[in-house]
Amino acid sequence: MTTKRIDLLAALPPMPTASPTPAVTPTATPTATATATPAQSQTAGPADLSTVADPLPVPDTCKQGKGTKPLNAKRWATEMLRGKGTLDDRTLVCYLSLTQNGSKVFPEVTDAGSLGEAYKVLAPKSKTSKALLDRELLAAWLNYAHGVHNGSTKVHGSTTLTKALGIAEKYRTANGTSAQLKKAAGYLYKHVNK
Repeated sequence: MTTKRIDLLAALPPMPTASPTPAVTPTATPTATATATPAQSQTAGPADLSTVADPLPVPDTCKQGKGTKPLNAKRWATEMLRGKGTLDDRTLVCYLSLTQNGSKVFPEVTDAGSLGEAYKVLAPKSKTSKALLDRELLAAWLNYAHGVHNGSTKVHGSTTLTKALGIAEKYRTANGTSAQLKKAAGYLYKHVNK
C-alpha cells in the first residue's frame, strides 16, 4: 500500500499579517498538536506521517517505551502474534508507528505497518540478503521504539544507533550489494538486537 506524504506546512492556517500596533505584548508561540486517528501517527519526527494499516488505532499517548533489554528479531516476531507476547497489541502498533515515522525503509521500501506485515518481515520465508537486512533493521527500530536505545546510544565503539541505522538504511534504499546488506544485517544483529 502506498500513501502520499502529508504536507504539514500546507495544512497550517495562514500566518496573520502584522498590524501597525505600537505596543507589542510578547505571547507564547502556539504549537501544533496532532490528533491521532487510526491512519495517522501523533509522534514527533520527520514529516513522514504514514498510515498504520491495522484495525487498532494508534494510542493517543504513543511514545517510546521504557525497555531495558533489546529483543532479537525472533522475539519481536513472537510479540507481533496477537496475544502471544508480553507487550499488548496497542503498544506494538505504537512502536510500528514510531518506526514508520523515523525509517526510510519502512514503509517506503518494505511494508511493516501492521502487526501481520511486521511479523512477515521479522520471520521471513525468504533467506535473501534483503529479507535478512529488513528483519534486523525492523528489530533495531523496534528496540529503539521500545526505549532500549536512543539515537545517541553507542552500540559498538563510537558508532551510535543513528549512524548504524543510517548506514543500514542507505544500503537498503540504494540497492547495496548482497555482501553489504548481509554485513549491515550482521552488524545490527550483533550490536543492536542482542
